[in-house]
Amino acid sequence: MYIDSGFKMVDQLVQVHGLTCFDADNPFQLSVEIAKDTTLYELRHVLSPFGLRDFPATMWLTLQKLVPTQTTLSLHRFTLPHSHQILCWVLVDEYGKVVERAFPLNRPKYTHAAKVLIGSLLTGLGRGSLQYN
Repeated sequence: MYIDSGFKMVDQLVQVHGLTCFDADNPFQLSVEIAKDTTLYELRHVLSPFGLRDFPATMWLTLQKLVPTQTTLSLHRFTLPHSHQILCWVLVDEYGKVVERAFPLNRPKYTHAAKVLIGSLLTGLGRGSLQYN
């Protein structure tokens, strides 16, 4: 898969690791599916691979409001493996709508690359167009 995010390193990571809307665990993308009717207790278990220390507060508050959900959600974290910096977090519902997103590296270059990445994640796999609340 090829994207042009304006950030060569991100483009190369996508070529090497690819993108998926489903469960993934590689140095670039970590994602899990949050099933319908997941309880708050189960949510903590589902999110354990992410490590709650670096988990964005806004994402956690959104998840607490949504659980138990009426739709399946997927949570994705994209990391720059060479520096271990988190590029972005995105929470997507089963219809391809972005429920919440977070950009820890608050620099225009990284934010733009993350937005292109999110758009490619959703549109490239036929999950709908990129939509924000």
